[in-house]
Amino acid sequence: MTEQDLSLVPGKEHYAAKYLRGGRLFSYAHQLNAVVQYEPQTVIEVGPGPGMVTGALQAIDIVVTTVDIQSELNPDVVAAVTDLPFDNDSFDVAVCCQVLEHLPFDRFVGALRELVRVSVRGAIISLPDRRPHYFATLRLPGLRVDANLGTRPKRVSPDQVDSAIRIAGHYWEIGFPGYPLKRIEKQLSEAECSLVRNWRVPDYPYHHFFILSK
Repeated sequence: MTEQDLSLVPGKEHYAAKYLRGGRLFSYAHQLNAVVQYEPQTVIEVGPGPGMVTGALQAIDIVVTTVDIQSELNPDVVAAVTDLPFDNDSFDVAVCCQVLEHLPFDRFVGALRELVRVSVRGAIISLPDRRPHYFATLRLPGLRVDANLGTRPKRVSPDQVDSAIRIAGHYWEIGFPGYPLKRIEKQLSEAECSLVRNWRVPDYPYHHFFILSK
């Protein structure tokens, strides 16, 4: 896929009502929580999808500029994440969730550099993580205890890889053959940004979040 080929880039049809069901809503909550902790005035959101995060941030008076290569999603700016048409430090925070897997992996570092370049405080990204991950939660009156039981390796079949490419338009995911988490973390270093923290959404561990700083 070239920057101009949109055949594998999600469009309006992709974000039908069924897209919002299940664990994705929990993922949006994590995304919003990560953003508001910065107390930003301005945010650039690359890949706004159905507009859930955009609307929530605007409702609390944060100025959001949306960017997407798909014009049919009506972003504020039509552009590729690898070539953002903004000056350095144009926004307090950059957000790019469940987007970068739609690029060939050799463009991952360039996209990260752009996200960090246009932000003052850093970037929030999330990526699909195919590896099984387990959590346990104990709830009692007035008490909640969460336990992270960790990730175990799992062989991903060629059919699963083919399905992700054909149906979701993903070139790669964490856990695909050749794409271990360590490789992604190495790319963060090559993009000249620091990993502040990372986590997986307990109610939807397929989404893996990363907080990056310059």
